[in-house]
Amino acid sequence: MTRGGWHWWLAWLARLAMASAAAMSTAGAVQTAPGTTAPIARTPSMMISQFWQLPNLTTSDGMSAYRDMARGHCKTVALVYRDVTNSGKPGTIVGQNPAAGTMISCQTLVTATRSTGPMLPKQWPMPDLTAAHGLVLLQLQTQQFCDREASPSSVLADSNETRGTIVGQRPYAETMIDCSSAITMIRSAGPPPTPSWTMPDLTVATGIDQLTTQTRLYCRRDPSVTIREAVNNAPKTTIIGQYPAAKTEVTCATRMSLTRSLGPPLVPPPLPRWSMPDLKNTAGVAELRQQFVKSCKTTAVIASEYRDDKTPRDTIVGQRPDVGKRIRCKTAFTAIRSNGSLHHLLSKWSVGLVIAALVGVGAAIAVWPFPRPTIKQGSITTIATVAGTLGAVDSEIAVDIAAGPPVVNVITPITIAAEEVRDA
Repeated sequence: MTRGGWHWWLAWLARLAMASAAAMSTAGAVQTAPGTTAPIARTPSMMISQFWQLPNLTTSDGMSAYRDMARGHCKTVALVYRDVTNSGKPGTIVGQNPAAGTMISCQTLVTATRSTGPMLPKQWPMPDLTAAHGLVLLQLQTQQFCDREASPSSVLADSNETRGTIVGQRPYAETMIDCSSAITMIRSAGPPPTPSWTMPDLTVATGIDQLTTQTRLYCRRDPSVTIREAVNNAPKTTIIGQYPAAKTEVTCATRMSLTRSLGPPLVPPPLPRWSMPDLKNTAGVAELRQQFVKSCKTTAVIASEYRDDKTPRDTIVGQRPDVGKRIRCKTAFTAIRSNGSLHHLLSKWSVGLVIAALVGVGAAIAVWPFPRPTIKQGSITTIATVAGTLGAVDSEIAVDIAAGPPVVNVITPITIAAEEVRDA
């Protein structure tokens, strides 16, 4: 058919009429987002019939190719989205209408099927199966949400609870589950038998390793051993004892301990020794203190002990240890001092003896018949001398002597006066 003939014009008019009818019947809107539509603005350019091949919209670049073709031919894009729920990634194109490869025009309505992702299953919190009605609640929830009976699996575990008692579960309580969740109940197998084994010898090199292996095997834990330490000639950290003894039957409840060596005892260096000085000498105490500070790095303590002695008080009259004894830093020193009691007594006796001797000498002088002076009558010189010597003869006595009284009367008062003067 040549362009410009009547057949060509007739076909063109028929296609125009069909396109107009399709556009009027499907004139609606372009869906811009799921659940929202907007009216399509028709322009005269869209009424021009132009055909091209629809690309595959499900590929990664299918939508971009379709938009480029539509804008190039129609100056706008006419596309409708239909959302479905399936296993595809949310937002991906999983279908189209018309199919890929169909010749379309600007008036053709293209529908893209878009995935919203898989439908989320119904979920609910896992009940606590160890509670009194936990298993009943699980059955009711499974019937409500899944329309079937719950079928949890069971496993046995050692426990002190009665055999068959639910002691655990998987998943744990309050975990969100759905109809596809696998539920496991942990039931008690009853109290485990108490195992026993032979205590290894911990003093050998592999003893600790054997004990650890046996405890983990029978008790499912590491061994608990109390460690004690003692001074011993064995090298430090060497195990020198244990409880219970080797080859003893033990269980998981047996208390175990081992004794570890701290090494040989420390031998202190020998203490210095020197000779005891004589404390009765003036320099003896100073010598002892000086030697003690030099050898023992501290001050010597000298105790005092008192006893009766004729020496003055606090005089050192003895000592312990004796002079010349070998002494050291731990030696106790004692200085024996005089309390001065005999010295004080002898001092009192000496004063008494002196006083008694003086009294005796005075009495002897008083009674000794010494020659008496002769006083002559009228001798003024003699009278004056006697009066000056006695110091107690007044003027009347002198006049009486001068007057010539009897000599006996003069001598008697003079003797009396002389005794009074001596006593004074």
